[in-house]
Amino acid sequence: MVARSKPKSKSSLKSKSRSKSMTLAPAQLSVFGEPLLLEGENAASYDELFARICAAVKPMDGVEEMFIVDVVHLEWEILRWRRLKLGFIRDRTDPVSASSLAEQLDYIEQIDRLTTIAENRRNSALREIDRHRAVLGESLRRSVHEIEDGEFEVIEPTPAIGKDAA
Repeated sequence: MVARSKPKSKSSLKSKSRSKSMTLAPAQLSVFGEPLLLEGENAASYDELFARICAAVKPMDGVEEMFIVDVVHLEWEILRWRRLKLGFIRDRTDPVSASSLAEQLDYIEQIDRLTTIAENRRNSALREIDRHRAVLGESLRRSVHEIEDGEFEVIEPTPAIGKDAA
């Protein structure tokens, strides 16, 4: 487990939630739990990844925050699989163990499959963010049209009384 800083005060969070999009620090999403880091993994790197994805996506609501947590976790998992594969290959690249590497191709292929599964899950989460935003945008457009239709009436011009038409 990694120790996290406390979330900011309620007043600070309220002022941020009024903006169109929220910039969230990893600690502000503690409601989703601690990051799933293995011993030896760098919490600062995880937090940087989280901050960069938040900056790129700019979550608009709690649903998008949930998707971002998923995307960050899945991206971290992808990077973890890639590090494992690289370390495995590096350990077997000296001339004496080159044949050992050939014997371990099934293991490397399994890592590739797991990486691909994580990439597909991450891409699916990113598509869900897009879909959520499209639905949210349509809902907002519909609400604006309903408000406009309810507030505005067409007023027909009336001829002025007592004035002669020239």
